[in-house]
Amino acid sequence: MRIYEIIGRIEKEMDEIKRMLSLSSLRKKPLCDIIEEKNKIIIQVEMPGFSKENIDIETGRNYVKIRAEEKEEKKKNYILKERARSFYRYIELPYEIEEEKAKAKLENGILEIILPKSKESKGKKIRVE
Repeated sequence: MRIYEIIGRIEKEMDEIKRMLSLSSLRKKPLCDIIEEKNKIIIQVEMPGFSKENIDIETGRNYVKIRAEEKEEKKKNYILKERARSFYRYIELPYEIEEEKAKAKLENGILEIILPKSKESKGKKIRVE
């Protein structure tokens, strides 16, 4: 048996244990991708079911904070409830950004945050002596 098959089996068993114990609903972090381009960083965050009015984004010199909360309309009789209705995510960035030029849009359940890199944060190569 290969190591990847063993790891796959372990992951499958862990998912089953989480499902049985209803721990999967404790995951409050949305999945995201962080893409680096020449002059900007793009963050794409999965946020199905959230409206833009319920999303709060804060940027700093080298971080982004994302908070979201959806109010439940009425008490429902759930058989299984796994989707998080509120979360917080802090992302530390590898570059300083131009905060005043940051943009965000929500489309088809994906939040996209575009963060232009600061011209001052290009970095500098150092020669080893």
